[in-house]
Amino acid sequence: MTTMNCQDPDPPGPNPALLRTDPSDRRRRARRVETRVLVRLWLNAAIHDSSARTTNLSVDGMFVETSHPLPVGSIARFELCFPEEAPIEGLAEVTWIRPRYEGRDRPNGMGVCFRPLKADAAQRLRSLLLERLDEAGNAAVHLRERKL
Repeated sequence: MTTMNCQDPDPPGPNPALLRTDPSDRRRRARRVETRVLVRLWLNAAIHDSSARTTNLSVDGMFVETSHPLPVGSIARFELCFPEEAPIEGLAEVTWIRPRYEGRDRPNGMGVCFRPLKADAAQRLRSLLLERLDEAGNAAVHLRERKL
């Protein structure tokens, strides 16, 4: 398995609630939030997967559960489709793949690292992740207290 380092492409002082909590995990800086969101993927302007789902998501990447993972190094356009929200769009690079299903907690799919997101998309993603953390009771987050 090939892995690449995912760094927050837009680091204006990330909210501590979105930083990883396991200091032994050196592959990523941002905390993953377990969430299932529809994600659509395009490769070379052609739809690659219109029904993939995230299993976890952060400000710098996500795991995409799909039966058709792209090769490591591929750059795909993505659209995250949160319910009742406009899609969040951007580009992501495949950093590793799990080609086969290995159990309920290890589905087939791919880990991707976001390329720099547009400022509004990055801000919306941060806000949605903070809301999900707050809803899950994982962090006492008050968005009005801190500018993201």
